[in-house]
Amino acid sequence: MSFRTIAAIAAVATLAVGAVGVAAAQDRTGWPSNMTIGTASQGGTYFV
Repeated sequence: MSFRTIAAIAAVATLAVGAVGVAAAQDRTGWPSNMTIGTASQGGTYFV
């Protein structure tokens, strides 16, 4: 791999980590503290 390729990968990784930090800092006042997901038995309506 060339230096330019490694530098591009490092830049993308840095931006991705920065974006996650911004997304985690959003205000979540009023959001539920838990979530319940129901599924059906095998062959049922919601079985994937």
